[in-house]
Amino acid sequence: MDYDVLQKDLCLLGNSFVAESITSFKDKLAFASQADDIYLFQADCLDLLDKIAAKYPNGCFDMIFVVFSYFHASETLIWAAKNSQSRHVFNYEAMKEMNNHKQMQSVWNFSPPHISEKQFGKHPTQKPVSLVERCILAATDKGAFIFDPFAGSSTTGVAAIQTKRGFCGVELESEFIQLSTKRLQLALNKRSRI
Repeated sequence: MDYDVLQKDLCLLGNSFVAESITSFKDKLAFASQADDIYLFQADCLDLLDKIAAKYPNGCFDMIFVVFSYFHASETLIWAAKNSQSRHVFNYEAMKEMNNHKQMQSVWNFSPPHISEKQFGKHPTQKPVSLVERCILAATDKGAFIFDPFAGSSTTGVAAIQTKRGFCGVELESEFIQLSTKRLQLALNKRSRI
């Protein structure tokens, strides 16, 4: 696979890429979940804005074949900007309101994707829509455009539709393109009824 354009634009290094990625190329922002074998930052490339641990009480849902290892109960979300001068959005008040009017902490508790999120099929690294919605609400304004270069089952797209953002996703696997199409159509149908 050729990821040269993304590597050059976002300065990503490593032999694999993030499972979910919310990116705004206009301001060079990235909000992505961390894969174990990726090096996201060069010393002079991306500016770390924050790290968040998404904690799952019953363990991570994408860790299928874990043998002789610790039980994975969390994933790390990395929020980064192209550099320290990049503009970025942080909806502090909205996050505070979501958290009973207290400052949002860096550990977020979530359940694995609900069975209804997998009604059209499964993706091995599918994230809960509620987790991606929170990321979108934290880091974008209504009407923002979200690009996901590794769409998978399009959880980012579903969350974007539900939070009134634009979305474009890229996926190479035909099985997941079909899954994404069904999930996005359902999300658009639900939104049009509101």
